[in-house]
Amino acid sequence: MSTLAATAIGVSLGGRRVLDRVDLAVASGEVIGLLGPNGAGKSTLLRVLASVLKSHSGELRLDGQPVHRIPRMELAKRIAYLPQGAECHWPMAVEQVVALGRLAHRQSWKPMSQHDWDCVAAAMATTDVEQFRGRSIGALSMGERARVLVARAVAGEPRILLADEPVAGLDPAHQLEVMAMLERMAAEGAAVVVVLHDLTLAVRHCSRLALLGAGRLVASGDADTVLSTEHLRDCFGIRALSGESADGRFVIPVARI
Repeated sequence: MSTLAATAIGVSLGGRRVLDRVDLAVASGEVIGLLGPNGAGKSTLLRVLASVLKSHSGELRLDGQPVHRIPRMELAKRIAYLPQGAECHWPMAVEQVVALGRLAHRQSWKPMSQHDWDCVAAAMATTDVEQFRGRSIGALSMGERARVLVARAVAGEPRILLADEPVAGLDPAHQLEVMAMLERMAAEGAAVVVVLHDLTLAVRHCSRLALLGAGRLVASGDADTVLSTEHLRDCFGIRALSGESADGRFVIPVARI
């Protein structure tokens, strides 16, 4: 079982307080949906959780151990980070891009093992990019490239996956497919934190929600607690239509306040 816990995280950028004493923990089997308006600090918090950005205050622990005491290569094996709008600027074949997700597991100058290739194949199948295997990633659409980069993260078999808006730019069918994939990863023992703007995807596919507003954690818990009328009004400035259908819950913004 893996647990990533951030306590009293504070970050200032350019003289502005971006995160203010934020607490967030995720454990194996969970998909936490990280919500909030633009500028709330979601991407900054994800970068801190991924140890890409060092917080100015607070503490980050992985399985009870301070993250700064864990070797970087070991962190890379256990935590995968998919940044917002991730790009690949080299004219590489899709299969080669996905194989980059195995780098942390390989010894220097050693070829890919059969297990490495099996992980690459499984990740490509899960994200529906097998048909692009030999194509250059630069020849794909933005949505197709996004799925390839999700596959790269998945190929590393991370115990913790931190994904910043992984469904942005995807068509509805592939949005649902990626969210279902995150749920499957959690069911198989991974811990997942995903930044989302689609409230319906959040309530249907996340086991817990966390809402940021102006750099603070406003609420954390189930959908009823986090997406209350008051929180939607105060954080997002909207009214929303909420309900149940045969396929699950939905939350649809209907008007600005």
